[in-house]
Amino acid sequence: MNQDIQLIRSPKAARMLGIVPGTLRAWRVIGKGPKYTKIGESVFYRREDIARYVEDREVASTSDETVKAQ
Repeated sequence: MNQDIQLIRSPKAARMLGIVPGTLRAWRVIGKGPKYTKIGESVFYRREDIARYVEDREVASTSDETVKAQ
C-alpha cells in the first residue's frame, strides 16, 4: 500500500473542482465524478483521482466537448 496517499474530504474536493459539495454528492449517486473512498460514514478523494478526473475532461476546442461530455 502506498504510504503517501493523501485523502481529501468531500468539501475540499468540491472546492478543488470548483463545484458545491451538493453537486459532488449528487455525482456519487449517479456514478459521475472522480473515484472516491468511503471509510465509515466519511467520504474521501485521493488527490491523484481528482487530478485524473480533470485531465480526462481536458479539451482543445468546442468540438471536443461533445466527445468527452460526462
